[in-house]
Amino acid sequence: MSTTNVVFPFTVPSKERKIPLRRRIELAVIFSLAELIRDKGGGLISKKPAEEILFISEMYYPLWFVPWRRRTLIFDGFDLCSHTLSLDILPDTNMFIQEMKGSSDKLETYSAFLSHNLNYFESFSGKGQKVIKGLIMDQELMNDLFSLLRESKRIKGKPGTGLLPLVMDHAAIEASMREIKKFEKTLENDIKRLKSITKILTRTTKRHINSIEAEIRRVESRSRFKIDNLMSKIAKK
Repeated sequence: MSTTNVVFPFTVPSKERKIPLRRRIELAVIFSLAELIRDKGGGLISKKPAEEILFISEMYYPLWFVPWRRRTLIFDGFDLCSHTLSLDILPDTNMFIQEMKGSSDKLETYSAFLSHNLNYFESFSGKGQKVIKGLIMDQELMNDLFSLLRESKRIKGKPGTGLLPLVMDHAAIEASMREIKKFEKTLENDIKRLKSITKILTRTTKRHINSIEAEIRRVESRSRFKIDNLMSKIAKK
């Protein structure tokens, strides 16, 4: 998996802002926010000393944008986010197919099988979960990050200012992608099994319907023959 390094702008002015956002205004906002969250100390019983701001650093937060299935997945390089994929576990499809094939020869046993298993797939045998480390799925955050991506600049190597250490490196991202692909493969196999069952049911049901229709035609033919013979005897009297 090849990588391209980009950096986001440290601040992005709102669309309504008409005046350019200068560097000194950026710094003033940062200092104001730092002062706002600084613990001022105090207390009625035990006086708590006020916090002091020793330094403020401009750091880059690591993110991974990974193309996948005509979309882009975002991973938290600091591994503070994760997402749990869930799926319903199908009932035992192999047992269903074996019982279906074993009862498919005769119409009576096949009808009994269908009646007995009418609601077989209405309930699931459980739930499966897969935790994908680092995957960001919060839609509001994703929208913000994708809008920032349009403002990003491609760079060579690492950014000049501080980059927070990568907790999820290249290998960790590939491991998370493998988990996603395994999960996708599980869903694909479930769909294939359900399609296979549908085809077998359709083919078997059609065979029995054809057999019933053929029997109806034979009965009609015998009945017509008997009626014609009877009418012929009546006509001769």
